[in-house]
Amino acid sequence: HFKLRPLKELYFFGETAKASYGLHGNFQTIIILIIIGISLLALSGTNYVNLTTAGSTTRFKEVAVKRLTGSSVGMLRVQLMGESVIISLISLGIGLTLVQLLLPKFGALTGVNVSLMRLNDSMLWLKIIGGGIVIGVLSGVYPAFFLTAIQPLLLIKERIKGTRSLFRSALMTFQFTLSVVMIVAIIVIHRQLTFVRSMDLGFDKEQVLMIHTPADIPNEFVLRQQFESRLENIPGVEGVSFSIGSLGIFLSESADMVINGEVRSGSKMLGVDEKYFDVMGLEVLEGRSFSLDSPGDSALLMTPSGARIGGILFNETAMKEYGASVGQRVYVPDGSDSAKQEPRKYFEIVGVVRDFHFQSLHEKIEPLSFIWFHKPGITASIRVSPSNIHATVGAIEAEYKNVWQAGSDYSFLDDTFNKFYARDQQLASVIDCFAVLAVIIASLGLFALSSFMVSGRMKEIGVRKVLGASVGRIYSMLSWDFLRWIVVAVLIGCPIGWYTMNAWLRTFEYRISIGMDVFAIAALLAVGIALLTITWQSINVAKANPVESLRYE
Repeated sequence: HFKLRPLKELYFFGETAKASYGLHGNFQTIIILIIIGISLLALSGTNYVNLTTAGSTTRFKEVAVKRLTGSSVGMLRVQLMGESVIISLISLGIGLTLVQLLLPKFGALTGVNVSLMRLNDSMLWLKIIGGGIVIGVLSGVYPAFFLTAIQPLLLIKERIKGTRSLFRSALMTFQFTLSVVMIVAIIVIHRQLTFVRSMDLGFDKEQVLMIHTPADIPNEFVLRQQFESRLENIPGVEGVSFSIGSLGIFLSESADMVINGEVRSGSKMLGVDEKYFDVMGLEVLEGRSFSLDSPGDSALLMTPSGARIGGILFNETAMKEYGASVGQRVYVPDGSDSAKQEPRKYFEIVGVVRDFHFQSLHEKIEPLSFIWFHKPGITASIRVSPSNIHATVGAIEAEYKNVWQAGSDYSFLDDTFNKFYARDQQLASVIDCFAVLAVIIASLGLFALSSFMVSGRMKEIGVRKVLGASVGRIYSMLSWDFLRWIVVAVLIGCPIGWYTMNAWLRTFEYRISIGMDVFAIAALLAVGIALLTITWQSINVAKANPVESLRYE
């Protein structure tokens, strides 16, 4: 049977998206980039609204005069939103220039390959320009309605109620809430990546060189034996083993096995030689491993009756899941009704291997079996000494070329396992960069907003100083006006960060727990950034001579 599948499913989803070969996309990264992009646009738009409404006192009389001389409310709103759209389109032009400069670095950071050739698409230009216009309208709609909704007489007298101050504070809280969420994300992601890289996998993956040898060629087994003997004579080589399949790269699916009268299928299987467990540092908890002293362990041994008998080792998970025991026989039957057909291949369980992580920590440990082949497998696992490793690798490459007359394609096993988390590392890098941007945008908005609000309280501060208020007292008063909203942002952002990061951590079967110290660090950083932003101008105002602000009263 054949089935057609959309290419996007093969690229983003399904088993093929997890394969080590071919080009695959990361749909999670795409969604995260979209969310971060929208968040940054929201932060920038919030800054524009905040600064426009904060500085609206300079335009009160302009709007009032236009209203009194006959200008309609609709025309004024069109004018104000038009200004916002023009600013947005100018920003769009600057942004497109930056895109051309930074796109290669962006592609390297995210693993998303975007070509500038796409800019030749006229429909894309319509979407880009349309998006710029929409952002301008959305950013300008509140200031436009705010300025034109107030009676002209009140505009002239500048007797405006303080509700807009509350609105600006809410927008500032929104900005810092996003910043807190991103700070929490940075801490959790980096801790999880450190955890998965330092976790004991149950075997020694360090200093193990993996080389794939040629197959389906004349005398391939003889050549591998020759290669093995040459490697053992290299001083820096501590052990050599051959296998069919490799940890972290490829494990074959085992055939159906009948255990205790039940058909078991879909478990992973690895064909190894007798030295594999020592080379990889795998621990046999019960029974024994394969040995040259027990030739009956070979999976290729055939009895006079035509049945094949061999030894097999299971990991702990397989033993528990199958309810098996050492010394028990399992068999691979012929025919479609596998539970009833006469067995043709027996395996005797000769040992139990301690559970170890042969896949990413995104996955739980699955049942795994080992069978023994006398003839060398395709993949060579070579444990090398950490001292003078470059010379050892060079000698291995030279021996490979002597045997097969071709260059070798090798990799280190720890690098293979680190690739499991390449997407998570990309995510961490993306979050790092955009979190810094979010904090900078929020801080710029807070700086500008505090400048407007402090300048509007110059006379109040002058009166307080004349009445004996100290610099510290005034600084505390000004700082608390902003810090209370930062505290609210922390109280909102920490639960959102906890929920979001818990959802991400659930993609790992083995993960850290999010402790209270994460939120304490995020809170301290948010408050510290806010204090650094407002301290300079708050102290300057608190230290200013009150005569300067009261001389004309």
